[in-house]
Amino acid sequence: MKTIFYDIKENEFNYLSENIPSNLEPYFFKIPLNSNTFIDEKFIDAVAISVFVQSELNKKVLEQFKNLKYIFLRSTGFSNVDLKYCKD
Repeated sequence: MKTIFYDIKENEFNYLSENIPSNLEPYFFKIPLNSNTFIDEKFIDAVAISVFVQSELNKKVLEQFKNLKYIFLRSTGFSNVDLKYCKD
């Protein structure tokens, strides 16, 4: 399962690199995900994305991921996610 981690910190990368489940195909980026983030075509088929609080998951961002099923938030709260779009 292709999983993209945005706004990844060094300690998170170290932990995840050693402990990620074998069924995940992880890709790590230090930048947050938002409307200005370039998303390479090879990542639009990701099934899951994981973000921290600096990311802004609005409709414009989310609709680029054609197979997206899961959003993993590495923070408390979810005000940075367009829940209406996700429910639709």
